[in-house]
Amino acid sequence: MYAIAGMMSAKDQAEKFTAGINQMKHRGREQIVYRQLGNQWLRVAEFGRGISSPDSDLEEMGSPFIVFSGKLSNREDLKNRLRNKKPENLSADRSLILALYEEQGEEFIPLLEGSFAFAIFDQENGWLIARDSLGRMPLYISTSQDPFCFASEMKTIREMTPDFIEFPSGSFYTPERGFRETQRRIKKRGTVIKGSGEEQMAEIRRLLLQSTETMMDGEESVGVYLSGGLDSSIIAALASEKRPGIPTFSVGIKGSADLKHARLCRDFIGSSHQEYIYTKEEMLEVLPEVIRQLESYDAGLVRSAVANYFLARISSGHIRTALSGEGADELFLGYDYLLKLPPDQLEGESERLLESLHNTGLQRGDRMSAAFGIQALTPFLDEGFIEMALQIPAAVRQMEGKPEKWMLKEAFQGLIPDEIRNRKKNKFSVGAGSSRLISQVANEKISDKEWEEERVTLSGHPLISKEELVYYRIFREYFPELACDKAVGHTRHL
Repeated sequence: MYAIAGMMSAKDQAEKFTAGINQMKHRGREQIVYRQLGNQWLRVAEFGRGISSPDSDLEEMGSPFIVFSGKLSNREDLKNRLRNKKPENLSADRSLILALYEEQGEEFIPLLEGSFAFAIFDQENGWLIARDSLGRMPLYISTSQDPFCFASEMKTIREMTPDFIEFPSGSFYTPERGFRETQRRIKKRGTVIKGSGEEQMAEIRRLLLQSTETMMDGEESVGVYLSGGLDSSIIAALASEKRPGIPTFSVGIKGSADLKHARLCRDFIGSSHQEYIYTKEEMLEVLPEVIRQLESYDAGLVRSAVANYFLARISSGHIRTALSGEGADELFLGYDYLLKLPPDQLEGESERLLESLHNTGLQRGDRMSAAFGIQALTPFLDEGFIEMALQIPAAVRQMEGKPEKWMLKEAFQGLIPDEIRNRKKNKFSVGAGSSRLISQVANEKISDKEWEEERVTLSGHPLISKEELVYYRIFREYFPELACDKAVGHTRHL
């Protein structure tokens, strides 16, 4: 399932709820259920493939019931923890989570691995709402109890209530006790991986292959977003081992480095490859829709999202699930500015980067993919792989005298072309070619006087450039509410 939404109110607000879920129809067919509970009206919706009917009665779902979006990665382990239910009756993630709740209450939440956001309603105990440790699946929640709302996109919840916040990653919520951490926050755990360098490389290869295969399991129509960089090329190569000839997709402006290197990878792994070359005029044409779907005006995020938008667009109709290389830079310290940090700051910065991914790369990947009904999955961000990587000291992951992400480059030698393996790290927007062109247009469009007058948002967040002001103006057209501005402005993209 790709998205969820819900509203409980003292009076029936069907029009607001309908207006909200109409904003998420790109995420798939929806199933809406509703019921009056005493003096409360309850409506929920679930989006995605596999929805058999557009409407049904909540009575058929019983109590407790669940709405779920995402994909669990440790389903078999969770099945084995059940005492009363037979595993063969628990093929769906949503059914498995509900069975765990019925046996263990909220105690099961720290056991969950994968990407998920769900809401359970129990007439005896009320709501239990949770989001995964990294915020891979988006979720927003109201700050008021009437109406009480939640939704996977800001576009949806702002139709229901003017007062909302982003649901914290790695947390769960009950109305009585508010937000609590799930004890599965991303942080360094266990002991440092020991053994020879080759043994460490073997463990990196084993766990990343395992993660890639797990995310492909059960997905009939899967492909890879291939930028031609190190990270996406590794994922494409691993995925092609499981499914030879797997579809890969690449975009960029004419002559961009990404297109060139994606073709090299295609030839090396034998993928079924498609590419799209876009122009400056096309970028400007889709920019408003990119910002509407992205739900952000952050300059770095929008730049990359433009390329991601074209990438998802050419993939639509061919695949329903896309694998990407998101997360490798955060885990293996691939950003240029990290080279200037002293070793004692690298550990904390790596964790900070991971914990902010839900507002950066994960948000971009989710929203642009979902705009075309595609589910985006990230093998580098499997819990097991993350915990293994964080057991390696940051000073080793970024070792003096070694190139950036040297461990990945050595671990996957021979799996991808050396030209790609030794390619200098570039942001997606730089490699695809969109960064420079959009910046030029913004500097031509915004005068110095306009910049001085409008460089701070209505909620008090400083903009970083004329380019970001262009994005903010578009954002305000779609999202004039102050809550939307506040929800975006607390983060800054690298």
